[in-house]
Amino acid sequence: MQLYSRLIRRYPRMLSYYMEYANWCKSIEYHLTAVNIYQRALKYFSRDLSLWDALSQEIIEHNSDIQTARKIMQLAIEINKKSEEGYLCYFKIELNYIHKLKQSIKIRFKDLNKSEEMKMEEENQENNINEQKEINESLQQLQNNVNKLWKILTIIYTNGIENINGVEFKSKFIPIIYHEENGQELKKQIIHDIINEENQPKDVILEVLCNTLSPLNKQEALDMINNDMFKEVSEEKKNKIKNKINGVMEIIKTSLDYAIERIEKTHVEDQIETMKKEILNINREYLGKLKIYCIDIIMKTNINELNKFIEWVLKTSCDEECYLKIIHYFISQEEIEKAKKVFDEALIHEDLAYHSLNLWLEYLLLCRNSNDFKLSQKIKSRMNASYSNPSEVEFAFEERINNN
Repeated sequence: MQLYSRLIRRYPRMLSYYMEYANWCKSIEYHLTAVNIYQRALKYFSRDLSLWDALSQEIIEHNSDIQTARKIMQLAIEINKKSEEGYLCYFKIELNYIHKLKQSIKIRFKDLNKSEEMKMEEENQENNINEQKEINESLQQLQNNVNKLWKILTIIYTNGIENINGVEFKSKFIPIIYHEENGQELKKQIIHDIINEENQPKDVILEVLCNTLSPLNKQEALDMINNDMFKEVSEEKKNKIKNKINGVMEIIKTSLDYAIERIEKTHVEDQIETMKKEILNINREYLGKLKIYCIDIIMKTNINELNKFIEWVLKTSCDEECYLKIIHYFISQEEIEKAKKVFDEALIHEDLAYHSLNLWLEYLLLCRNSNDFKLSQKIKSRMNASYSNPSEVEFAFEERINNN
């Protein structure tokens, strides 16, 4: 304990130290000390909602002091008015308190009923109906008090949506109370508020609602799609949402997919020109993949034009994968000098020379397989001067040779 105390005195702005200290105190049942640690941490971390939440939970769990816990969370929200987490934490704390209270009521009256039964058996009192009635009335009174606590949850939700706009925030309350017996009216109110949100498009509202309801009740989410309030949402959008609920993965096409589609729709004799056009226009992210695709297609459909196409490709920007594709093609055709030329062209680029293990490795293997030991020494010298980790290449080189 002294070690932790010294640690947080020396590093007062390290939240993790406070949390470790508090958790350790809780593990040895020093709950009052844990509360003091949380309070001390809040002097420096008043914007951290998890800290306020931990303090409130500790007070309720071991002191059953809901009034103090409420004041703590209300102060947390006052300091962090636009924080969704603050309202959600406060909401969960009140709900957990309701659960705790209901559990204590069950235990208490189970014991009362048991003692009353024993009393009736022992004393043979057949007219103890009035006493039993009093017990039931007391139970009902406590149950009514629990029901009143739900009004506090409604107030927290209402205050939250007054300060924070958006259906996404409102929807976060639904999973918390969805399966609560007493929470159905509040759930209906939240869904009603979301559906009637005026500041967001209906398709966005529908998607948020379905995303929220789907893990809780798949059928309710599907029924929401047919709600009259969403008539203006397009059938295409509804089908996408429905597929997502049913677990049908939506295939999202990239610019590469569209480029390939356009190439495939073109007549064979015109494909190369279409390929060049698509390569020049495609997003750089997919450039290398499109070039490799085009080379593969020309190898199958128009091999006589492949060398010309490769010459054109090499005049454009290429990545490691594209260079290696071309190199492997030339090696397969036993055009070793052309392959070496492509290696040299690729390794002129500083980025590839510095990062590409595969280019250096393949070049050294080519020199070995073609018995060009003189060139191999030159390549090693270049590699030692340019590559980030030459020993890595040498290790991979030896491993490849030994495996072969």
